[in-house]
Amino acid sequence: MNDHIDTTAQQDASALKARDFLTMSSDEAIRRHPDLVNAYAVLQAAALVAEIQLEAAADRSKFTSIMKETVAQRIERREPLPRARGNFELA
Repeated sequence: MNDHIDTTAQQDASALKARDFLTMSSDEAIRRHPDLVNAYAVLQAAALVAEIQLEAAADRSKFTSIMKETVAQRIERREPLPRARGNFELA
């Protein structure tokens, strides 16, 4: 029974973290969930790739939005994210 309670609490915490990632500013979400730093770095890396690879601003925006949703889904499912490499500054 305790395992079920722990799992439910973990799922709730993961869902909250994913929602905060989607709805809060990066600064606010990272203050609340310091482990989201890499998630935002992954998102910035995706935005950089979009800027280099996609000519149309609408395509870049769509790609970045899809990536943000994908990262949020992985956060909610507690799946690991790739480690972003490089020096990304959070906006």
